[in-house]
Amino acid sequence: MQTGREAARERERETERERARESRRRAGKDITPQPDRPRGGKLGFNEKRELDALPERIAALEAEEAAIQLRLCDPAIYREPPQEATRLGARLDEIAAELDAAMRRWEELESRAG
Repeated sequence: MQTGREAARERERETERERARESRRRAGKDITPQPDRPRGGKLGFNEKRELDALPERIAALEAEEAAIQLRLCDPAIYREPPQEATRLGARLDEIAAELDAAMRRWEELESRAG
């Protein structure tokens, strides 16, 4: 709970802040934060690197996907402990999700790069 003096000091501080904001506005130095805008146009350095690496990442995921599908087509895997086939099936689902995300990101970066 604030005492009378603390409340008065707080009002004085707020008044000073308002005066400072108003003087900055008049001087053309409005420092109010700008709303976030979706970034368009050029890609940043890291985005360019990411775009350059995506085709290799997608190719690696597709190769792993093909290898897993080939193993799952082999009837011998089902004679082994069932955990292996289950693990491969789960990894196949993960790869599908990663591929989808990588493709969407690639499209997004390509459209922004022009």
